[in-house]
Amino acid sequence: VKALYEEAKKEVDTLITQKELDAKAKEVSDAIAKLPATVDTKLTTEDQFMAAKDAYEAYLALYGAEKADVVGYVVFESKMAALKTAQQNATNDAIKALPAVAKISVADKAAIEAARAMYDKYYDYYYDQYDEAFTANEAALKEAEKALYNAEVAAVKQMILKLTDASSSEDVAAAKAAYEALSGSQQRAVKAGLGSFLYKLDKFEEMTIAAVTSLKLTAKSSAKKGSITVKWTVKGDASAADGYQVWKSTKQSKGYKKAITTTKKSYKNTKGLKKGTRYYYKVRAYKVVDGKNVYSDWSNKAYRVAK
Repeated sequence: VKALYEEAKKEVDTLITQKELDAKAKEVSDAIAKLPATVDTKLTTEDQFMAAKDAYEAYLALYGAEKADVVGYVVFESKMAALKTAQQNATNDAIKALPAVAKISVADKAAIEAARAMYDKYYDYYYDQYDEAFTANEAALKEAEKALYNAEVAAVKQMILKLTDASSSEDVAAAKAAYEALSGSQQRAVKAGLGSFLYKLDKFEEMTIAAVTSLKLTAKSSAKKGSITVKWTVKGDASAADGYQVWKSTKQSKGYKKAITTTKKSYKNTKGLKKGTRYYYKVRAYKVVDGKNVYSDWSNKAYRVAK
């Protein structure tokens, strides 16, 4: 009973007076009256029509609302039907413009993603928002997406197979970037397709580890009342690191404990400080490789006396 009462109360709270309802109907009528006389099949004015539909549907959701109170609603609904047809046609045209499935390559990715974005925009608007059908040819779009998926897997597989011990770091980096850009299932498909050449993926791991372990960090510190700030610079490709660990101790050579893990290149220590005590800090970069942390060398030890 309590739940039903709360539900009923919410319904009552949404009720408005007839005067307010009439004002809402007039607002919608005015918005419809300002629409272009015809629907542009190139969809340059679709936002105006869709905004008017949102206002129209919101009005109809009010208790006591009647279509008949909206001036021009019959013509407006006809225009919205024409707009939906134009949107379906435009989406189908974008899908039809894609290459035949057998000819799809990685170069077609932008066009396929654009067609998907168009389909999703209208499907979400009509079906998800208003439970109306949107009948563009998604089946053909899915076939194109599947072909693109396979083309991306094949392209990356070939990049990896071409790697040799004499390959330049640029070629290895390009293959690594292409592989990491794939989805998880695509990466698994690449691995499955490499067979006995799976060892070539080790080059990625070796390069990643080398990029992190070669980083050189230099730390410095400053102190203010109640805080010590540690900042550090990185020599090498800082983007190779996932982040940094800052360790802290009151002794120069022992007793260090991790103070923070951060993606920033600074740390403001405000807790656990005792005035007059000298604190030492050291920093290292880290990267998670195959589920394990790989580290750079420690920075120099930066120290300050707490104020």
